[in-house]
Amino acid sequence: VNGVWYKNSIAEVLPYIGLVLLAIILRSYLIWYSEGYSRKIAFKIKAKIRKIILEKLMNLGPSYQSEKRSGDLLALVTDGVESLENYLVNFIPQIFVVLITVIAVNIYIFRLDLVVGAIVLACVIFAVLWPYLSKFLKDNGYVGYWKAYGKLNAQYIDAMLGMNTLKAFNAGKQKAAELKVDAQRFGKESIDATSLSLISSAAMILCAALATAMTVIIGAYHVSDGSLAPASLSIILFLVPEVIRPLYEFNQYWHGSYTAFSVISKLDEVLDEKNRIEENPTGIKQLEKYPPEIVFENLDFSYQDKACAVLKNVNIVINPGETVALVGKSGSGKSTLVKLLLRFYNPQAGKLKINQKAVSDYELAYLRSAISVVFQDTYLFYGTVAENIAMSDPMATQAEIESAAQIAGADSFIKALPNGYETLVGERGATLSGGEKQRISIARAILKDAPILVLDEATSSVDSATEGAIQEAMDYLLKGKTALIIAHRLSTIKHADRIYVIEAGAVIEMGSHEALMKQNGYYAMMIETQRKGELKHAVSI
Repeated sequence: VNGVWYKNSIAEVLPYIGLVLLAIILRSYLIWYSEGYSRKIAFKIKAKIRKIILEKLMNLGPSYQSEKRSGDLLALVTDGVESLENYLVNFIPQIFVVLITVIAVNIYIFRLDLVVGAIVLACVIFAVLWPYLSKFLKDNGYVGYWKAYGKLNAQYIDAMLGMNTLKAFNAGKQKAAELKVDAQRFGKESIDATSLSLISSAAMILCAALATAMTVIIGAYHVSDGSLAPASLSIILFLVPEVIRPLYEFNQYWHGSYTAFSVISKLDEVLDEKNRIEENPTGIKQLEKYPPEIVFENLDFSYQDKACAVLKNVNIVINPGETVALVGKSGSGKSTLVKLLLRFYNPQAGKLKINQKAVSDYELAYLRSAISVVFQDTYLFYGTVAENIAMSDPMATQAEIESAAQIAGADSFIKALPNGYETLVGERGATLSGGEKQRISIARAILKDAPILVLDEATSSVDSATEGAIQEAMDYLLKGKTALIIAHRLSTIKHADRIYVIEAGAVIEMGSHEALMKQNGYYAMMIETQRKGELKHAVSI
């Protein structure tokens, strides 16, 4: 620029033009490299954040998840974490760009003209501080945004998972109407949040425009009174946009990171949540007696959202190798005892002991590795049949997987599938029947071969023929195990060493099947009612 003003020869200017061209090439390469590198790092950071959040949710356990809608948590872990990319890739690096380049260029402008330098510095300070000064706009705007988004996402998941029910009851239009309301609410929240963020952007744009105009006016005035050389004004006019440009980008990236800021606060809420079940790092990692003894002693328990107690002074003893059955109507507290045994929750009073040691004295991972559970509602993950069976023992060989399936009575139907053990079962095992899923669940338990076995209504949702096959597999499972069975059907519980009858969270009867029938109490009434129902069903057929 000076060469042009002072009419230097082209030979004197060419080396500087060459340097400018080299700088442009180098800058282009650095922009290309930095964008690729930033995205690579962002992917790693997002993967790390998802891993941390998932581990935290696993530590919080079912008790925390039961208080939240799955769609809210899913939106946070997937789309929420994804929205952090702009913040990670653009906004954070831009902070350093502003600090380094803007400060360096501004110092040079100060050397040329103090007043112009002061105007540019004031613009820089405002641009950096304004986002934080306008933070209240972001906080107010994006809280509602994420609430609306989480609810909409949860509603969509409900609709997808409940598709069969919606079709069966012709309730698709009703659900669509609900989704429309939630989508409109989310749209409104999105527009409101964007409007608030644009107010912040507009203030920054106005500041930059005023600063640019002021530097031209002041610079031109100083040239007119001789206090600033024309060449220096040209340099200022070149440099001021180079100060404003990173500030514009800083503002754009801030604007694009608004969603990320609200996500960060939601992530903090999850990470700051206190674990309901505290791990015992020095806990017991081996059972002294095998099979073990289990004792429920004076247990009291209630869920946080329940006003009344679910369990009241429950006392149950399962001696080593015994099979104990729990019976009672739905909601009496039977399954809650299983959740306490697995330490999904802690009792409010009383003790739960294995081999005379409180379950809290055991390392949590070891405690759960020592318990096999066959739930009423078998959950199969998307993947192959073999992968679902091997979930209880990831190191199992194919021969061990097939052996467990054979004992569970599942081998024949698995081999009849299109790809045998490598057949994809679909989400939640949608391609299998209830009995088939239950036999895969039993195969899992057989493969795990844990010393404590829990059967939670394992045959309640299958037909009589399937129940017989499953019962044979469960008889194998029970050998050499300390077992807790929750069931209604007589065929499942009549051979138990002891039966506990639970009503309204309390044990009201206890004894063998024969002893309880002789008492002619609540248990005998349940059995008689069941027999009458089965007889009526048989006659109707």
